[in-house]
Amino acid sequence: MKKKINLLFLFIFNFAIIYFLKDFVFNNSIDTIEEKVKVAVIVLCGIALNALVILFSKKELSPSTKFAIIATFIGVGYIFISPLLRGIDETAHFSRVYSFFMDSKTTDSGDYVIPEEILKTNKIPEHNGNFSYLKTKIIDDNLVEANKYRGARLYTPISYLPYLIPVWVLGFLVKSNLFLIVTSARFFGFLTYLLLSIYAIKTIPKRKDFLALFCLMPILLSSGATVTADLLTNSSIIVFIAIWYKLYYEKKQISVKDIVLIIITGILAGYAKMVYALEFLLVLFLPKECFGGTNKKKAKILCIICGIVLVATLINVFNITGSINDSYENMKLQKEFVLSHPIQYLKIFVKNILDDWTYVFSFTTNYTILQNIYLPTELLQMGYFIALLMGIYMEEASLDLGKVKPILIFLIGALIIFIITTSLYLQWTADTIGIGTPTIGGLQPRYWIPVMLMFLVCLPSKKDTLNIDKNIPYYISLLINITILFRVMILVI
Repeated sequence: MKKKINLLFLFIFNFAIIYFLKDFVFNNSIDTIEEKVKVAVIVLCGIALNALVILFSKKELSPSTKFAIIATFIGVGYIFISPLLRGIDETAHFSRVYSFFMDSKTTDSGDYVIPEEILKTNKIPEHNGNFSYLKTKIIDDNLVEANKYRGARLYTPISYLPYLIPVWVLGFLVKSNLFLIVTSARFFGFLTYLLLSIYAIKTIPKRKDFLALFCLMPILLSSGATVTADLLTNSSIIVFIAIWYKLYYEKKQISVKDIVLIIITGILAGYAKMVYALEFLLVLFLPKECFGGTNKKKAKILCIICGIVLVATLINVFNITGSINDSYENMKLQKEFVLSHPIQYLKIFVKNILDDWTYVFSFTTNYTILQNIYLPTELLQMGYFIALLMGIYMEEASLDLGKVKPILIFLIGALIIFIITTSLYLQWTADTIGIGTPTIGGLQPRYWIPVMLMFLVCLPSKKDTLNIDKNIPYYISLLINITILFRVMILVI
């Protein structure tokens, strides 16, 4: 049976490669260097895919090893194939990172932006002869447009730790060109995501395959391979969930190392995207066995953890309050509307959540640059979600949360979703759509990633629920990731 499964996926992968080659070769003359490189990349990826299927079928690899192999293969592709500064709000986030090393503000409104001089030093032809992601057409006025940049003003240097050294060294010490600066920042960011994910997969005692597949989601790999504030947010939550799950499942006494890591990940979450700090309330659910069997010790340790995370989050709240008010001019008016019409706003909130219920599975692949170039979008999203469910139900695992704790976990997730949605209504919606509008603008499924991880990892499963080859969900992940990568390459290079 296992041999037939591997042969089936070998056929599927080779069919996909032939499909992309046929589709591209028949529609292009293959005369330019770009077109020849595309053909070469597709062929090389096809060879690599065959090699991976053979490797997975011949050797019993651990989930962390499978993750490392697939993530490196796909992640490096995203680093070099994703158009420069076209990741998720990458222009704004790169501008913010760059601003930390500048001595003065460069606009009348007080914004830090990338000086136009750095763009002029890149001397890249606007037409033929270079890949389009290197062309000046991609490096456009969005870099110096304050309206595009304002959201990133809310983030501190802590949110961008992986990018600070490469941007400082190449951007200010060496004064390199923009392509090298951004690419090196992407590389350091992806390396950080790769190592933290591997650590989390190795740490969690059960659900290793699920967590590996979760970390292989196209949205996480693509954002991990571009400059974004999502990287540390998602990575810190992934590491925290792994530690929390280990403590709850094994019911062993919490170590100093665990306490330190929980505090660090809590601070990173609180400084990156504050609302996700609420997930650290999960430590309150840990059994007293994790604290030497005494409620007194449990209360003491939890007060230390929650206190430090809370203080760090509050400091960040106070630091960015002024920036929020400066960045979103209509926020005050929108806030007055919500406070004056709370019932009406609740109706708006519920309507928008129900109207866009696809976030339940679309969080797996949601990525701004790819929205218009997927193959059947919902097919890929649902396909990956099925792979995640396979990762859950092909292994026996249960935290024995009882009846009350699952309800409380759901309420924490619901509260996070409500706060994110409301903040978008107060900020983005007010400035781009209008005051009191029935539509909430700016909602993206990627915002629910930490919440979905918390929900899914807590699902109980029985050993005999799904008896399948454990490589199958990894093959699905590979197929969906490579499909997206090929479509991006064909349409943007």
